[in-house]
Amino acid sequence: MVRWAPGSSRLFALRRWLTMPPVALVALVAAAFFLQIQSAIPTIFDDDGYYHIKVAELTARNGILRSFPWAAFTPFRDHFGDKEFLFHVFLVPFTGLGLVQGAKLATVVLDAAIVALSYHLLRVRQVRGAPLWMLLFIGAGSLFFWRMGQCRPHLGSILFVLIGLHLMARRRPMALALVAAVYALAYTASHVILILAMLAAVLHRRYLGRLALELPLAALVGLVAGQLLHPNFPHNLLIWKIQNIDFYRFAWLQGILDLGAEIKPLPLSDYLRVHFVVLGLWLFIGAAALRRRQRVSYETAVFAAGGVAFGIMAYTGARFTEYWIPLSCVALPLLANDVGVGPADLMSRPGGRWALAGMAAVFALSAYLGLREFMQFAHTFTPIKLAYDKSLRDIAGILAREAPGEIIYHAAWSDSPALLLYNDKSRYLVMLDPIYFYYADPYRYVLLRAINAGGILPAAVRPIAPPGFPEPVELLPTLRTQFSTRFVVARIDFRRLIDAMRKTPGVIERYRSTQHVLFELPRS
Repeated sequence: MVRWAPGSSRLFALRRWLTMPPVALVALVAAAFFLQIQSAIPTIFDDDGYYHIKVAELTARNGILRSFPWAAFTPFRDHFGDKEFLFHVFLVPFTGLGLVQGAKLATVVLDAAIVALSYHLLRVRQVRGAPLWMLLFIGAGSLFFWRMGQCRPHLGSILFVLIGLHLMARRRPMALALVAAVYALAYTASHVILILAMLAAVLHRRYLGRLALELPLAALVGLVAGQLLHPNFPHNLLIWKIQNIDFYRFAWLQGILDLGAEIKPLPLSDYLRVHFVVLGLWLFIGAAALRRRQRVSYETAVFAAGGVAFGIMAYTGARFTEYWIPLSCVALPLLANDVGVGPADLMSRPGGRWALAGMAAVFALSAYLGLREFMQFAHTFTPIKLAYDKSLRDIAGILAREAPGEIIYHAAWSDSPALLLYNDKSRYLVMLDPIYFYYADPYRYVLLRAINAGGILPAAVRPIAPPGFPEPVELLPTLRTQFSTRFVVARIDFRRLIDAMRKTPGVIERYRSTQHVLFELPRS
């Protein structure tokens, strides 16, 4: 039997393994946790996930996509500008597992990678108590779990943001340029790395006396190189413009275009309720850091600036919560370590132990409430999502047999990704945001809104209607001539369209479920 004397190298190695376990172990624990999150909802979490995994399958089958005829009334149709090209390449191996299960497993892999990278960034900086800080991912709240469960490219974007901040903090412009180039090939809003590099350059002057212009310059060069190297160049630039400039230029049309709830600011009560643990830590540690500014390093300031920026953005839109939490899991430990208020520091002070115990109790409460809220949501949402999935799968089966190559009219723009996943033989009006439809053909978009309302243009859409717009809109002639369709998919909440179609002579109701109705128009 081997005896380990106090202070022996083996005992030290064991203690170090327990206090700073390998990154692979943290990744496995994170994967197990997020696998449970995925298993709470048996389908793909959101509509965009159907699109992304299907594009990956189409890429695997056909090679790089130069056109996207499945989105018949968008710029994608003739010249595809895949705004998440490398994300879809990443998904390709997972398509062999089945599209739904492949999307879910790919999401778990990215979730675990985010936790592992956050931990690695603390580990290489020798931050005490690094594994404890990773528990923040569990106490981050139900909104965070929902966003992390989506098979969407923002998960890969989080990795690029973390790596980019690390390289800015270590002042490695060449590596930053390379990361920015890859980022531009993987995510449409990759310019965020340039904004963060500009912040880092200013902080460099504040802490080290020199404006580090090489950082934003490297980010800019990398982004330009990535766009030029994109296999869909130059059409990727148009898609970038629509998504990042026109999207916000038309944001005032939110009520008209239905751009989604995620771009709306969170109500302050929800923001405080969901993020009270992370927000409380920012206030506590941030106050300590402000009192001891001279002890905060440049590296810490870079991550803290990114964390504060995304914390503000998480209030302005739900889609930034998934960035704020990982950045907080790195920035907060670095701040606490610099100013001496980390878990190890508090344990050495009598009053600090009580403070640490209080924080642990609040964290446990947050984790319990967040997980309970998410599971309650999953319990309520799952039957609806299963019915929705089955409904569109059934409709897609009918269309695949009877309408290959034809354009399908779908009243809800968000139904097209699931229809595409189950039937890539037919064509649809639009994919992803309706901004693409409106940008390519605003007149037909107004017609669509009028048809969806049973032929009468809703008052909310009148500001964008052209002069002399015909009212009422005749359903059958318009559907045939303007949309070249003979099948109409109406989600059940489009009551006026459904009632109007049922009253139209010759229209056949081919399928009805609790979620959708499929109509076939009479042949002319």
